[in-house]
Amino acid sequence: MIIRDTFGFRPKRTLKYSTKGGSAISEPLKRITIFAGHNGSGKTQLTVNRSLYWKQQLSAPVVACDMDTVKPYFRGKDAEPVLVSAGVQFIAPQLANSNVDLPTVPPEIRLIFDQPEVHAFLDVGGDTEGAVALGQFSRELKDIGYDMLLVVNQRRYLTREPDEVLELMRDIETVARLPFTGIVNNTNLGDETTAAVIADSQPFIRELSRLSGLPVVATACREDITLPDGTYDGELWPVHVYRKTEWAIYDDQ
Repeated sequence: MIIRDTFGFRPKRTLKYSTKGGSAISEPLKRITIFAGHNGSGKTQLTVNRSLYWKQQLSAPVVACDMDTVKPYFRGKDAEPVLVSAGVQFIAPQLANSNVDLPTVPPEIRLIFDQPEVHAFLDVGGDTEGAVALGQFSRELKDIGYDMLLVVNQRRYLTREPDEVLELMRDIETVARLPFTGIVNNTNLGDETTAAVIADSQPFIRELSRLSGLPVVATACREDITLPDGTYDGELWPVHVYRKTEWAIYDDQ
């Protein structure tokens, strides 16, 4: 069975759910991983965390690229001291963190295409506006191979129904000229997040997976929260929630 979408035919993947969570869906890391989704879904925190994680696992260079030109609440540029301290190269628009926002992409991003040994993690700005910058690289990304992961926080006010998320997903794909390859469940309520909050989102995420034909690649969870077996799908990604006060520590070193 196949699903037709904006990009022609997309093979429908067999949706796998782990009854224990963890490594039921563990695919080789693509050279370029893109995090996209609604504003405030947690794309930047995931970009920072996964860049740091893979820097520890790989001998190859790791690059984190902030392509967010939409001015979100938390910017990848804020994390630069932490990333650089760990040996992750950081690329961001020169105007990031200023009060001027132009939809420009830094020329340094060329290195992720021109240097085949590099593994890159891209933080794409929220909604369709942030995906515009990504579209100009769609052909190269398709040639190289990529994963574009839809980051979903069910508790965000505009993504509380699977149909709402699906509509946003299709809009991003159209603007970026790239199909998504998987879903990351990043449901949280900030400091008020509990294991129950994440577990309660599982039916929602599974329905979104069914509607979209995309597998649930991972469930992200604050590192101090323990999720019981059977309450999440895909790999479990522990997340350290970086806050701006932590950047000062690295700036002073």
